[in-house]
Amino acid sequence: MKSMTQVNHVVFLQPVANQLTWLEAKSENGRLLVVSAGAQPLRDEETEESAAPVSNGLLENLGGVLEAAAARLRLGWFTRYEVVFVAPSHRLTARFMDTPACEDDTLRDLVSFEVSEALQIPIEGIAWDYFVSSAHGVGSDKHLVWIATRKTFLDQLLSAWPADVLTPNQVTSDLWAFYEYLLGTDPYALAEPSVLVTQDGERAAITVATRRAIYLTRSVPLTRPARFDDVNGLEARGLVLAQEIERTLSYVADRFPQGSIQSMVLCGFDEWPLDPVRETAEHNGLRLSRLRLPDVAARFETEGVELSAAHLPLLCMAHGRLASGIAGPNLLQVESAGVSWGSFLPEAALPSRKFMTTAGGLLAVFLLMWAGKGMWYRQAVAERLERGEDLIQLATRLQREEQGLRQLGRIHVNYADLFLFLAETLPKEILVKTINIDAKTGVDLVLLGGNNQNAVEIQQKINESPYFKDMVVERAAFESDKPVIYMKGKLRIAG
Repeated sequence: MKSMTQVNHVVFLQPVANQLTWLEAKSENGRLLVVSAGAQPLRDEETEESAAPVSNGLLENLGGVLEAAAARLRLGWFTRYEVVFVAPSHRLTARFMDTPACEDDTLRDLVSFEVSEALQIPIEGIAWDYFVSSAHGVGSDKHLVWIATRKTFLDQLLSAWPADVLTPNQVTSDLWAFYEYLLGTDPYALAEPSVLVTQDGERAAITVATRRAIYLTRSVPLTRPARFDDVNGLEARGLVLAQEIERTLSYVADRFPQGSIQSMVLCGFDEWPLDPVRETAEHNGLRLSRLRLPDVAARFETEGVELSAAHLPLLCMAHGRLASGIAGPNLLQVESAGVSWGSFLPEAALPSRKFMTTAGGLLAVFLLMWAGKGMWYRQAVAERLERGEDLIQLATRLQREEQGLRQLGRIHVNYADLFLFLAETLPKEILVKTINIDAKTGVDLVLLGGNNQNAVEIQQKINESPYFKDMVVERAAFESDKPVIYMKGKLRIAG
């Protein structure tokens, strides 16, 4: 995730169908303004029928499309702004996840476990992030949704992106924008389990959610199958959408008994005939409601800007970023976040990104030359200190081990039964990599293999045993392409 500052001027870009839709919005004195909006074709109309899919067309024509869009934006030399690129939903994977109570760093390790297992590739090859609902409330367990894509897609996108033209600060999905807009504007929305259906060009994202969490999300194509060849194009897509909604309800039938899901919210689909969807809602006892472009646009001052139905997700995202202060997940890599001089100045007093990039480059060259003259001396000193530190660390470790052995000799613990308990409790695919037992500092247990669900189950069983107590999952990580679980706790010492 790439760190983002609180900037009140944002440009949103999203490929939809055969065009790149863009929206420029800002907040000013408590007002939400749409400064400009439009769409740029990704390919010529003459070659539309034979052209490549939108993702390929986007990469091939990205430079020209971005330059054309940038020319229509109202960005001044001193305007601080951020650029948000909304990735096509079919290039992303999104999953719901329950996690135990843990620190933020441990939470990211647990999520990375699940992401790598779901995509079946090493985590180093995945760009991912997660978000928790703003209405989640205070609690120990977390209910989150993670999104992920292969890093090759991001690499292709960023390599095709022209230099110094609307450089993206965030790559995300639009799922969280619809969800958080409903939470922030309607206190009764999603109060009970609901089906949220959002339009993404010729695709749809179908989600089952409550105010507390998202439990399932699917991105489905709405192309016309062969059996609908005799049906009008939009009518056929409406039939496909209704079938996919019915299929989604069957997927979650084990978690949500019949009658517990009570509503359906359609976002977009303004020009679609939705009779099949209405019939599906009635058949399943769902109350149908709509979220359309005028509903969201009414919260902005548009200043005469013409908006189309394709701008609906971007308006929801602008509302989340500018009105609610919710940035959403970001697939770009982490950058160190810190307090900068710019955070204490108003936006109008700060230069644009291009000006700051040039000035920052000159400053970096000066600092590099100034620091270079003392580099050889510091390196020589560091090498000698490192040799001494290694000897000190070895002596300290040996001393701790000696003290630990003496302490363990005075503790009444049946170690044979303890190790036999571990062998019988751990699943076959999980091995004990190391175990360190100390009467004062406790137990450090490192397991090789397994996943997040295994870690939760093992933690519960170990704490219920007569040998361990207060055992928690400290962190989880991939080491040499293998999952490793780190646990920490205490011994139950007999009196």
